[in-house]
Amino acid sequence: MRQNQLAEFQNWFDRYVKGFYGDDIFVNAHIKLKEKHSLEVKNQMRYLVNEIGLDISDSALAEVIAMFHDIGRFEQFRQYQTYNDVRSVNHAGLGLKVLRKYDVLNSVDPTERHIIEQAIGRHNQKSLTTDIDERTSLFARLIRDADKLDIFRVVITEHMNYKRDPENFHLEIEFPDTPGFTPEILDAVLNGKVIDYNLLKNWNDMRLLQIGWVYDMNFAAALKRVRQQKYLEQMFDFMPDGDQIQHIRRQVFDYIENRIRHSENKAG
Repeated sequence: MRQNQLAEFQNWFDRYVKGFYGDDIFVNAHIKLKEKHSLEVKNQMRYLVNEIGLDISDSALAEVIAMFHDIGRFEQFRQYQTYNDVRSVNHAGLGLKVLRKYDVLNSVDPTERHIIEQAIGRHNQKSLTTDIDERTSLFARLIRDADKLDIFRVVITEHMNYKRDPENFHLEIEFPDTPGFTPEILDAVLNGKVIDYNLLKNWNDMRLLQIGWVYDMNFAAALKRVRQQKYLEQMFDFMPDGDQIQHIRRQVFDYIENRIRHSENKAG
């Protein structure tokens, strides 16, 4: 992909998102959240592709995927006033419909367009299926890691904002901020299992689910970023203290260190 195409897509993205802002503070807060998230995922993607050594063309392709991965979120919120896919619509599928409706990818090489659409369509799957070719899988795995990296930032930032001033918190609160956590969620994280979203009951459950994402990170470079930004340390700060949480903390950090060490030994 050419660099000038990336700039053109950025211009389209900016114009498209601008049309969702209005006079409603609640709506504007959510649009801003996803606009910033999309651009931050693009930055995380730039870091990842640099770490794994993609060429300029593939790096541009990866950044386009990052910028458009949540393009369906804006229309989703306008229609349903929620980002909960279960209560509304699969935002990845909606995003593909948006890109096709506006002919956004018409100028892209058909092979690259296929990769973009497959990566966007699969970025929010519970686990990535294997029915795609190796090259497409590379970009699908990259966007899943880049997305998770910025979601850590979003979760930490917004939880801090809520704790600081809950009365002026303008974002949707999907789960109650109640004590404790669901034992089945903790068990799933300890055993590296995929967690059923329907089991989540409060913010602690959601935090455990997100902490467990480290087992679904595809690239050691992503885990290095998690360690560098101290995302998990901040996530655990929100969790109740106790032997079970301390146990999972040790296990998760040991896993990260072992993955990074293995990657470095393999590279050496």
